[in-house]
Amino acid sequence: MGEHYQHFFENHNSIDQILEPRCPGYYCGRLDLGNGRTSDCGSCPSGTKVNSIHICQQCTDSPSSYDFMYLLFMATVPLLFHAVYIDLSLSSILWAFKGKNGNSQKKTKTKVVLNVSAILEIFIAAVSAVLIVDPIGQLWIRSCRTQWLSDWYTVLYNPTPDYRESLRCTQKLYIHCIPWFLFFIWLV
Repeated sequence: MGEHYQHFFENHNSIDQILEPRCPGYYCGRLDLGNGRTSDCGSCPSGTKVNSIHICQQCTDSPSSYDFMYLLFMATVPLLFHAVYIDLSLSSILWAFKGKNGNSQKKTKTKVVLNVSAILEIFIAAVSAVLIVDPIGQLWIRSCRTQWLSDWYTVLYNPTPDYRESLRCTQKLYIHCIPWFLFFIWLV
């Protein structure tokens, strides 16, 4: 963890003398209020990260292939649940009507229609989730790149100034895909 701490000290420049003292911990930052004013130290809003001078800055990176694979997996899970439920429900419903002619053909058509509608539902929910999250109305996802292992576990690095009370600077810095997934599930 010493490298992470040293990184912030090596990147100091003259702007540090203009700004207030650095925030405690690795993930606490200040919001830029304009006109050279900053807020108190605290957690950065979702979609932002702390820069080397402890100012919260907007994440502008594009997601990595790992991020896209995670989102694809999270969209596939509800689709699999839909497929299993469709198969189980049709099996139990059509079991009651056993012996009727044309049963297997009707079952196949019904399965195809229900599975296509499930795929459309998942696709529309995924696109809607991306369009509603910032940047609103664009099929674009912003991401913060990880630099350290601690970036995945920010909750373990909440500072405790004067050993009294923890300053809660925990944020969804790099696992910010979870709100998209939760909104997506809500739409499905």
